[in-house]
Amino acid sequence: MEPAMMMEHILALQSIMLHYTMLQSIMLHYTMLQSIMLHYTMLQSIMLHYTMLQSIMLHYTVLQSIMLHYTVTVHYVTLHCVTVHYVTLHCYSPLCYITLLQSIMLHYTVLQSIMLHYTVTVHYVTLHYVT
Repeated sequence: MEPAMMMEHILALQSIMLHYTMLQSIMLHYTMLQSIMLHYTMLQSIMLHYTMLQSIMLHYTVLQSIMLHYTVTVHYVTLHCVTVHYVTLHCYSPLCYITLLQSIMLHYTVLQSIMLHYTVTVHYVTLHYVT
């Protein structure tokens, strides 16, 4: 084989090796890009779970608020039922009965307000959990 032809074969082989190395580099960059995309997707998933956790904590806080309202109301109504019972036994004037009736109506209104608050919150929580 002539030296010129041998040199031509060596140059062709070097060119093929260079193209192969470039192809390996491109494949490595593609793999790195896929890894970055996977990490980005995982980060999005973590952010979604964090948002869901915040939503659950908000709903839990709303539920605690409702339970607090309910507890306060039960305590309030119980205390005033005892008072009403006491006043009924010890009060004989018409003005006393009118005041007592007004107090009962006020307690009923407060109770209705709390029930409305509870209903709206349950509707809100249910709607958000379904959605």
